[in-house]
Amino acid sequence: MRGYLTPNRLDLTVRQSNQYFYSQCGLCEQLKEDFGSLTRFLVNRDALLLQLLVEALQENPPVMQQIRCGVKPFLHSAQANPIAAKFASAVTILMVSGKLQDTIYDGNFVYAFGSKVSLLINQRKIKQAEQALSELGFDAQQIYDLLIQQQQVENLPDVDLEKAALPTGKGLGLLFAHIAVLVNRPELKDSLQQLGEHLGRFVYILDARDDLKADIKNKQFNPLKPEYEKTQSVDLVIEHTNDWVEKQLTEIRRCFYALNGSFFRHQEVLQNLFTLGLSKSAERNNYIISAPLILLTQVACLGDCNDGSDSGCCDDPSGCDDSGCGTAIACLPLP
Repeated sequence: MRGYLTPNRLDLTVRQSNQYFYSQCGLCEQLKEDFGSLTRFLVNRDALLLQLLVEALQENPPVMQQIRCGVKPFLHSAQANPIAAKFASAVTILMVSGKLQDTIYDGNFVYAFGSKVSLLINQRKIKQAEQALSELGFDAQQIYDLLIQQQQVENLPDVDLEKAALPTGKGLGLLFAHIAVLVNRPELKDSLQQLGEHLGRFVYILDARDDLKADIKNKQFNPLKPEYEKTQSVDLVIEHTNDWVEKQLTEIRRCFYALNGSFFRHQEVLQNLFTLGLSKSAERNNYIISAPLILLTQVACLGDCNDGSDSGCCDDPSGCDDSGCGTAIACLPLP
C-alpha cells in the first residue's frame, strides 16, 4: 500500500506519538516471534492500522513490554494486543505475497524472476501466515481470489478507474470486516467493511495517480492511461483523478464517524490518521486536492455537546463536554 495509511505525526502530541511508536514496535516483535527476525524489516504502517483498530475496539488493553532492538538499542517500551498483533503480522506476510504475485503478473522479466525466487524461498512463511489467519477465522484464499479478479479486471478492454479499484476495495473491506469478528462486536461489521472498501479504493486510486508518469514511460498497466491517451495531458488526468480522491475521502470520513463511541483507546491517533494523515497522503507529490479537511464551520464531537444538541455536533468546538473532544484539534470535520 506504499505507506499511504499513516498519521500526520506533526499533529500528534508526544503521548500520542509514543503510543503509535510503541504499537509499531509491538508489531515488529510479533513478526519476529511468528516468522523470524528478518521479517521485522517488513513492518509497515498499513498493517499497523489493522492492529490499532483491533486494539481500539477491544476492551482488553494492549500488553506493555520492555524490549531492545537494533534501531533503538536502549531499553524501551512496546505494546500490542496478542490477537491484534498476530492478525497484523500475518496480514503483513500476505501483503508481501500479493505484491510478489502482482510483480510477476506485470511481466517485467527481471522483476518477475526475482519475485518468483522470493515466493519460492518464503513459501513456508506464507503458509504459516495463511495458517495463522485461519486460526483467527479468516480465509486467506479470499484475498488470493481477489488478486486473480484484479488481474482479470485489468485485462478488460473497457476498464476504468472505478472498476479497477473494486477488487482492492473488496480485499481491504474483508480484512476490516473481520476485525468485528476478532473483537466479538458483530454490530460493527458493516461499518468496518464499508470503511475498508472505501479506504482500499482510495489507496488504489492514489497509487494509479502517483505511478501514471512512470507507467506511461515504462508501458505498464495503469487504469488512467486510457484517459491520458484521449487528452494527452497528465495534468488533466491528475485533476480529474483528484475528484475521485475527494469522493473517497468523504466516504472514508463518513464511515469513520459511524464508529464514534466504539473505541476504547487509540482514538486520537486513528482520528488523526483518517483525517489529517489521509489528506497528507492525497497531497503527496503536490497533487493538492481542493476540499479542506479542517477549518469547517461545524465539527463532530466524540462525546456530547453542552449546547443541548442531540446530533453530537457543535458549531463551536469548545462546546464539547469532557467526555468528548473539548478542543478544536481533537474534533472531526463533518463530511
